[in-house]
Amino acid sequence: MHNDDMYASWTLAFVRGAGPRYRQIADFIETSVAANRMQPGDRLPPQRGLAQHLGVDLTTVTRAYAEAGQRGLLEPRGPLGTFIARPAEQPLLQMLDLGMNMPPLPLGCDLQDLLRHGLAKTMERHDVGVMMAYHQAGGGPAEREAGAQWLAQSVERVDPDRVLVCPGAQAALAAVMLAYSQPGDGIIAEPLVYPGLLTAAQQLGRRVLVAESDADGMTPAGLERA
Repeated sequence: MHNDDMYASWTLAFVRGAGPRYRQIADFIETSVAANRMQPGDRLPPQRGLAQHLGVDLTTVTRAYAEAGQRGLLEPRGPLGTFIARPAEQPLLQMLDLGMNMPPLPLGCDLQDLLRHGLAKTMERHDVGVMMAYHQAGGGPAEREAGAQWLAQSVERVDPDRVLVCPGAQAALAAVMLAYSQPGDGIIAEPLVYPGLLTAAQQLGRRVLVAESDADGMTPAGLERA
């Protein structure tokens, strides 16, 4: 593909409701490769130039190239650019990454448009200065009360003063490990465990001990042996 013809084949028209634009771009690449309109070794346009050509943000093209790369369609070559990859003996589409459970986007959902309108409505209802300022550590009274009500669905009533709101499950895991264990200590877990716990244990120097489990969780015998 010559430089003069680099954008000639990019006749992509975005379809509203057909999914995020970055995914439509990745689908376009996949369809073009399948139809031999893009050949292995063809150089793709620079991301900034393609973004301008398609009338989208640079981040949209960056995500599209990343998505196409995960599908095994593209081959980054550093300063030389990004190229259509040669078919692999084992297609990457057959590889499943179970390290993170990411639900697929609902069909017909334009996430970019949804976020844009959602953020606009949020800005209308709230003061920007308050939103951008630091918030109370551990959560405010309303957040802790909401957390206590949620916990009451599965355990007995919890005093909101005993609820601590954390900025994500990974931060909470790290905080608990730092508070209740020392480097070299063992953390007992079930055989199938949240990958983030393994990551936190490795980073903080904790050992992970596996306890046998059944349908109700860890068994007493498994805990004893661990």
